[in-house]
Amino acid sequence: MTFQHDLAALKQRLARAEMARDALRGRGGQEQYLEACSRVSALTLQLDRLYLSQPRKATRLPGPGAGD
Repeated sequence: MTFQHDLAALKQRLARAEMARDALRGRGGQEQYLEACSRVSALTLQLDRLYLSQPRKATRLPGPGAGD
């Protein structure tokens, strides 16, 4: 899998988890709601880690004589 594919799949899972959490918010089942909140938090953490796992592109600084 590529980074873009992993990113899209994880974002889709997160969106579904957020919808499930929001649907449980007003139903009074607090335990299920808290589980859904935990699931959203875990997926958000995975997404953050995925972003951090990508090597950053080196930014090139202008060399000597590159103009001011």
